[in-house]
Amino acid sequence: MKFLKAFFKKIARFPSWFARSRWNKVITVMAVPGLIIGYLLIVFLGGFTNVSSYVGYGKAKDNDKAYNGLSEADIVFLDQGWDDRYRNRYYYTPQGSYILPLDIALNLEMPNTQNLIFADDGPVIKQYRYLAYQSDTLSGKLTKKLNIKTPNQIYPDSESLKNRKLPIGFTVDGTPKNPMLGINCAACHTSNLSYKGKTIRVEGGAAMGDFMGLFGALDDSLVETLKDQDKLIRLAKRINEDEEVDLDSLRQRLLVASAERQAWQRRNSDTIPTDAPHGHGRVDAFGVIFNQVLGRDLGLDFPAPADDIVDGQSEAMAISTLAAIHGNVRVPDAPVSYPVLWDTPFMGRVQWNGSANNVSRGGVLGRNTGQVLGVFGQVDVTENNILPGYCSTVKRENLQLFDYWIQSLKSPKWEDAAEQKVLPPLSDQALIDKGFDIYHGKKAYKGLVKIPGIENNCSSCHSIPSDNYRDKPFYQKESCELPITLVQSEYIGTDPNTAKAGVRQGAFSGRLGGKPTKKDPDVLVQSQEQKLTLLKEVVSASIAGSFQPVTCRGDFSISALTDSWNGFGKLARGKVDATISKEESANSAIYDSISGGYAAEADTRIDECANTAIRRDLTQDEIEKGLKADPYKLTFDADAYRARPLTGIWASAPYLHNGSVPTLYDLLIPPRDLDGNCPDPEGRCRPVTFHVGSTEFDPIHVGFQTEAAEHTTMIDTRLSGNLNTGHNFVTGLSHEERLALLEYLKTL
Repeated sequence: MKFLKAFFKKIARFPSWFARSRWNKVITVMAVPGLIIGYLLIVFLGGFTNVSSYVGYGKAKDNDKAYNGLSEADIVFLDQGWDDRYRNRYYYTPQGSYILPLDIALNLEMPNTQNLIFADDGPVIKQYRYLAYQSDTLSGKLTKKLNIKTPNQIYPDSESLKNRKLPIGFTVDGTPKNPMLGINCAACHTSNLSYKGKTIRVEGGAAMGDFMGLFGALDDSLVETLKDQDKLIRLAKRINEDEEVDLDSLRQRLLVASAERQAWQRRNSDTIPTDAPHGHGRVDAFGVIFNQVLGRDLGLDFPAPADDIVDGQSEAMAISTLAAIHGNVRVPDAPVSYPVLWDTPFMGRVQWNGSANNVSRGGVLGRNTGQVLGVFGQVDVTENNILPGYCSTVKRENLQLFDYWIQSLKSPKWEDAAEQKVLPPLSDQALIDKGFDIYHGKKAYKGLVKIPGIENNCSSCHSIPSDNYRDKPFYQKESCELPITLVQSEYIGTDPNTAKAGVRQGAFSGRLGGKPTKKDPDVLVQSQEQKLTLLKEVVSASIAGSFQPVTCRGDFSISALTDSWNGFGKLARGKVDATISKEESANSAIYDSISGGYAAEADTRIDECANTAIRRDLTQDEIEKGLKADPYKLTFDADAYRARPLTGIWASAPYLHNGSVPTLYDLLIPPRDLDGNCPDPEGRCRPVTFHVGSTEFDPIHVGFQTEAAEHTTMIDTRLSGNLNTGHNFVTGLSHEERLALLEYLKTL
């Protein structure tokens, strides 16, 4: 005991001795660099920072227990597995989208009026049908508190959101010194259903937003503000309320912003025929992403015509420099409805044409990175880049968080809405049972059309989850628990444009041509490559660049230094590991076996994940191996469409991939033939034209009202990209049988 007391006394005296010692400065100078070098050496040898600490991987938990979220008293929320904490982070977390400088965007007037585009309940809400910020009060912050270092993330706090009241899915992005208006998943994947004065929120649902219309208006507003001195002065006064107005400086900022937006318009909106707009609830996402990456980012964009150059704006500022005779920029002529997000993490392939590998973790990250680049993310594809990747605005950690949140999202239930007295209750059980028999082929119905290789029922393509699937914790679900089916487009008979967008097409390599690939420096990018190959190169290099916060963002914080060091360390070790790791090769083979299949023959359909058991709760080693294998595998040759389980189908109108059928009932009746004749004996056929944009729900036919009204879009199904043909498998049912099948579909 005396020995211990003496020992602790000496320990207690050490600080005072050290302060008086002549060696203190020498020891300090030597020790601090030694500790730093030792720490970085350990991190370097270990590869990445603890990947399993990222929320979205494994069973990591969201630790912010104090978060209370927004109060949205006017909306009826269904039990979809989210509370306000998850819901509002999903609404307002930035992902790296740079639309416009935030101060300009929030104070910009609509063309020909003085109404602000982003005013409360203004044009973005009323005209373009995005969802309004619901509450005037916040009871908590939106700042994340997770076991993850996120130096490139910024989250709006309560006060800023109250002041700005951004629509759902529009975010404060950029950096603290250069805040930008951005857009995230929620803008296109959150919807409302209105019925008899009440509104249901559908998380992860198909939005009604007019994407192309809104961004066309933003471009027109910028140009008009540059040309109209009064508009420019009003904008300056709104931005600088108490300061002297600097019109010259503001004009230069507008010129730069307008150049980017005008170039986007030339690539996309300006090439679409005026009689076939994407309109409300649809966008050709593939077309926009390809045009952005293969056109703008590779330096092969449309040139800026002389009449598109605002006075004072040079062609160099207009970005577009080369004629697009090479076909890298093409008309986005395959508009699709926004797909619903619930259950998608547990399907082997996603996208309407099934073109995206959804099994490997890197495949998910790669898909979401491409999505960011398509919605105004920026990447610097430099020709002489010696870094492991390209610097971009993509917020990698936030994309992983989005994936985590979507894993916990459940499909909406009609019964839930009925219990809350928003929708009418389901009909008697006898009608539901009859619909069950039709769906599962329990009885022979003459109206069911057989196609080769597929059983004579709905469930052979659209599988039904197990009884306990919905209520299982997400980390107990298999990544391929929900089988999907790919059916060749000529057999399903629907509009072929989107399916063909997934088939290999060539493009010029632009800035990438002749340069080593980022994955393997011994392989050079050819002057012409497959479009998906070029997209994969840019996407994978953007992800690699996200691990370089020091070089890409000038961030010298400890966490940024660690991230950058880890990124270089992983690059140095990756090629060796890929050669010597048999286990990694086995993983890669598994990915290959489930990512390349498609329905090539008439008698073939593929449930791609039927024999796989790659779980969401991966170990850290499995995560690293998945990331180091070939996680950005985007090659896909199928001219096919994906059939998914129909959970929540009642809340996802309009129907078919291109939104060409307004209600579920209409999907069960045939389209008119080429001469306009209706083949149904009772004269019931799918509408040739109808309007989208309304959120007023029709619980009988299961869809939205389709009458012409202000701020709606007419869909003409006789036009390419809009065809409502195909999926005629149940169109021979009687009216009563259709109603029975509808009643069963409401229960899914």
